[in-house]
Amino acid sequence: MEMLNALARIRDVCQGQLALPQLCVVGDQSSGKSSLLQCITGVEFPVKSGICTRVPTVVECRRAVSESCEIRAGNGEFSSIPTADIMKAITKAQKSILGDAKISSSQITVRVSGPSQDDLDIVDLPGIIHNGPGSEETVQLIEKYIQSEQTLILVVSEAKQDDELVSALKLAAKHDQAGTRSLRILTKFDTFDSDDAQKKAAKLVADRVDDPLGPHAVVCRALGGSSYDSESEAETFCDMPSKHTDIASLKERLQPLYIELIRTNLPTLENNARVAKKAAEASLHKLGELPLSPVAMIREAQRALKLPQHSFTATITPAIDRAREAVHATSERIAPDFVSRLLKHDAFICPFFQGEVAFNAGMGEIVEWWRHPTERFIKEIAVALETSMSPINEDAVGVSERLRAAIKMQWEAYSADLVKSLRTQLQSTLMEEKDFGTVNHYIQQKYVEEHLMPDALIERAVESICGDNDSNKFCTDAATVRKQLQATRDAAVDKAQHATIGEYVASKVLCALKANWAVEKKTFTDEMLKKTRGCVVAKREEFIDLMVANDTLRSDALEDGDIGERRESLKATIAAMQDVIFEVTTLTENTKRQPIDM
Repeated sequence: MEMLNALARIRDVCQGQLALPQLCVVGDQSSGKSSLLQCITGVEFPVKSGICTRVPTVVECRRAVSESCEIRAGNGEFSSIPTADIMKAITKAQKSILGDAKISSSQITVRVSGPSQDDLDIVDLPGIIHNGPGSEETVQLIEKYIQSEQTLILVVSEAKQDDELVSALKLAAKHDQAGTRSLRILTKFDTFDSDDAQKKAAKLVADRVDDPLGPHAVVCRALGGSSYDSESEAETFCDMPSKHTDIASLKERLQPLYIELIRTNLPTLENNARVAKKAAEASLHKLGELPLSPVAMIREAQRALKLPQHSFTATITPAIDRAREAVHATSERIAPDFVSRLLKHDAFICPFFQGEVAFNAGMGEIVEWWRHPTERFIKEIAVALETSMSPINEDAVGVSERLRAAIKMQWEAYSADLVKSLRTQLQSTLMEEKDFGTVNHYIQQKYVEEHLMPDALIERAVESICGDNDSNKFCTDAATVRKQLQATRDAAVDKAQHATIGEYVASKVLCALKANWAVEKKTFTDEMLKKTRGCVVAKREEFIDLMVANDTLRSDALEDGDIGERRESLKATIAAMQDVIFEVTTLTENTKRQPIDM
């Protein structure tokens, strides 16, 4: 009794937010489901065609000295009714819930108590409709209830019906493949079409008589009568095992099965309540427990945008790095064949001055190589800007959807201008890089390095001194090293003497391009960083800082219309889940101390 009352209190407070341990009755229309429930609970259900169960109906039965009956439609209040008016009240409650709908998931709850009642809770689900309006909705509703591991499925079917024709069996098998939480109840056991059908059904019961979930046979309306007759039912089962036949023994079976179902699922129920409570608390924190003023709401948006984990500069740093690496990688393309293609020999110009045109053309092409990574970088910055207001959605507390939408709208236009400005600045910088323009001694250093001893000459010297393998020779004799270097130099001079003027000029242009590239790629990547800081980073920070002074944003910094209702709903959920946790933990502790009084 204590366990059932605790579960009833839990059902009241959670109002369908948690899957609870329950006995659910599933069967086809006309399977005898409503008559069976009336025999078990004493509650008279609508049974006439067209007004049978069309919404889930929870019946809570309690043994008591005096009789009482209450009914509730949906999440409304309970109202007392005479026991004789139960069927009429259920029909009225169904109509109020359904409206024009065929089926509804909103529950009707009936509480009955009296000296003839057994302590039991049971859920009557709409009968399965095989076709026509509401058939799909009915199956979906039934599956919603029986898919929970906390549900014991009572599968009701006529005893004479072949298994393959029982839709309820198929639904139960779909969600309880092992058959560990399904109990089949065979109704109308006195109306078989043949002796073979009767023997088959009797064998089905007898073969599993020692199974706690073995099939149970009943006769709720003897020979199609209008009321239950225990004597006629007893005569029907005089030759069958008494444990799994008649209404009285079914009641005796259901109560311990239900109690064990509750006991087994207490840990799951507590865990689900804690999860639901935590989720509601997180949602409430997101909404804010109290409304914010316009200024406070904007300040909260600013706070979220300035959190360290949402650093905008850290977000775009990989894009900066990728652009810099792409620019640096173009050094591999500055090779002799590149210069040869650019250099045009002119016999009327002194050879020492013929490389200027090639040098200028070469720098023009090099800058064009940089244009693609630059454009890719700009697009990456545009994407980063587009999503950079998302911290408001992620971490701001109490910021309305209306304000978020207003910020988003203004930011889209503003950030588009930032991208446009950045593109203009970087394209201008690219154009400037085409022309020689540095007095940096670094370019002279790089040129001298290339001119005095190019990398190729160094490699020939190393090969001359050390051979094919660096470890083959190791010379410490200065005279020997000097001799080898002089030989390498003489060989290079001899080769140069036989080179054409074009080759000589090309080598000088190559040296000049490499030296100038080394200077300008540093200049350009540094400018890329500076322009991004000025055109994007600083302007974004300025937008954020001025949000609180933005009249349009302040006018939109109002709480959404449904927030108050949602806030109260979440608070109610938190309180309800806390009540559930209290009930479950108390029940668990009591169960540990002593057996539950059923």
